[in-house]
Amino acid sequence: MTDVISHENLVDYGYDPVSKRMDGQMVYLMDDELWQPYRKRPVTFARKMDGPFTVLTTEGQVTCEDGYLAVDARGYPYPIDAVEFSLIYDKIDSVTGQPITEGETHDSEEEDSSEEEDSSEAA
Repeated sequence: MTDVISHENLVDYGYDPVSKRMDGQMVYLMDDELWQPYRKRPVTFARKMDGPFTVLTTEGQVTCEDGYLAVDARGYPYPIDAVEFSLIYDKIDSVTGQPITEGETHDSEEEDSSEEEDSSEAA
């Protein structure tokens, strides 16, 4: 993908968020392999970009050598240097909105797997 990234072509990069309320909580649904939810007031969706990339921001074209493509609260894309990103953003669980660390799973997944282990032990 060598195109200049803009608000109009973000869908070409897999950016197609859906938000809805579920059990009284706001849930953000996104292609989890590409775009991961990160917390910054408000929630910011971002994805790691491989190699240099150029974004058409509200202030003009900006090139980033190594970093993340993020989308602001108004739906406009912007680049963030990888080091700056790690200082500002925490990855969050898309269901609970709570911070998570790499490799950590959602609580319900852990409960499901422990139930499977219990049922296999009983068999």
